[in-house]
Amino acid sequence: MLIAEREADLRAVLLFSAAGYSFERSRSLRARLLAALPHIAAPVLLIHAQNNDSLSSGKALDSRLEQLGKPHQLKIYPAVGHTTEEGHDFLHLGVNDWETDVFTFLDGCLKR
Repeated sequence: MLIAEREADLRAVLLFSAAGYSFERSRSLRARLLAALPHIAAPVLLIHAQNNDSLSSGKALDSRLEQLGKPHQLKIYPAVGHTTEEGHDFLHLGVNDWETDVFTFLDGCLKR
């Protein structure tokens, strides 16, 4: 999010469990991420597994992007594995679940 805030030429922003562990624990990180959103021009895809450390970052970022009228999607996939550690590793463990959605999102962004 912070890079996307400064890089106006990005065509897509893809975040897996954006600050999932730290979002609720760090008021300054939470504020900084939310403050970046008005400056992001590219569509954003937020991805979480149901059993990630927390879904609050995805839900809060999704809500703020919606308020701003920014193009975005929030995808919360079923739990992968049985622990929060496995949920946090959804990027690696859940490729079969997210792969089609991610490439569809990227294809749409790159064709605009």
